[in-house]
Amino acid sequence: MKTIYRVESPTGEVRVLEVSRNETGYNVYIDDSNICESITEEELTEALENPNF
Repeated sequence: MKTIYRVESPTGEVRVLEVSRNETGYNVYIDDSNICESITEEELTEALENPNF
């Protein structure tokens, strides 16, 4: 199952994150990229609460 988040940075830049669960955390695709980044639950929470891009 994939969850889609629209995240706005403090500067007003918006990113779309497609997030799905994996064995060790989450796979994240940013802005329809074909590059996947694997992150932990803690890293996902931080990215959603304090976007820095």
